[in-house]
Order: sequence, then structure tokens, then C-alpha cells
Amino acid sequence: MRNPFFLSVCSLFLWSACGKTNLCDKKYDFAPSKTWTYQDTLNFGFKIKDTMALYDMVLRVKHRADYSYRNIYTQIYTQFPDNQRIHQTLSLDLSDRTGKSAGKCSGDNCDVEITLQENAFFNQVGSYQITLAQFMRIDSLKSIESIAFRLTDTGNKRDLAAEAAATSKKRKR
Repeated sequence: MRNPFFLSVCSLFLWSACGKTNLCDKKYDFAPSKTWTYQDTLNFGFKIKDTMALYDMVLRVKHRADYSYRNIYTQIYTQFPDNQRIHQTLSLDLSDRTGKSAGKCSGDNCDVEITLQENAFFNQVGSYQITLAQFMRIDSLKSIESIAFRLTDTGNKRDLAAEAAATSKKRKR
């Protein structure tokens, strides 16, 4: 005989697993030195099949509590399927002005999750490459344990009518 409670719990679990899918979930460890140098460029590749889908992009930085700075300046490069490449400087804030961690700390280790963009979309189908480079004033950034990048399909789709209306409003100004 089937247990209705068991079946409802299983169906709830399966339903909650739908929607969000990680397209990229890659981590770079800086063990055993726990040092990120200029030469250590981090490459995160993924393929986009659906230009209507919305995605969340998140970086996760694990560092030692004795990290000497409040942030990490980086250069982030995006290469598109048509080989166009853009870049920008990005500050990854690891603590606030008082020195309190922006993430969770346990003992000597801290874990900071930084949302790069929510509900991002990609206009081209194909292979993308995100490259992250350390851009501090010193070559060797000590007390960095790992950096991970995660790209998640949110399960939501773009609203082209709302995008067109927003673009129209901007043009009228």
C-alpha cells in the first residue's frame, strides 16, 4: 500500500528541484599557498541555448579571516559567441568599513557570496567565457583560498513587452 504522505513529500521535492539549473559551477582553489597572483586568471565557460531565459551570476570567495584588505579589485572579461570581448573593473567587497565580513565566518575562514547580476540575459546562443583577473596593487594576494563562479538558470523568461515599453520610455525623455 502506498503512503500518501510519502508520495506528497516526494512530489514536493521533485517540484522544488525544477526551475533552477546551474549552467556553470566552477571553483578555483589556491591551495596550498592560499595566494592569488596576477598570473592566475580564472576562466569560466558556459553555453547558452535559450536567449529568453533569465540567469543569476554569483561569485563565491573563500578567504582567511586574516585577509589584509576590505575588497579585491578585479578585471572581469566577457567573451561572446561572436568573439566580441568586453571588460570592466569590479571591486569584490569582502567586508564593510568596520572590518565586519560581508559573508559568513567560521573560525579562521570566511565565505562571501557576491551577486554579480540577477535576471541577466544573453542575446546570443553559443559559448561564453567569463575571465576574472586579480587587479590589486600587489602581485600576490595572500589569504585567498578559493573563488567560484555559478551561473544559474532561474527558470524565468524575459518579458519582451515590458523591455520594449521601458526602452520607449527612455527614448521619450
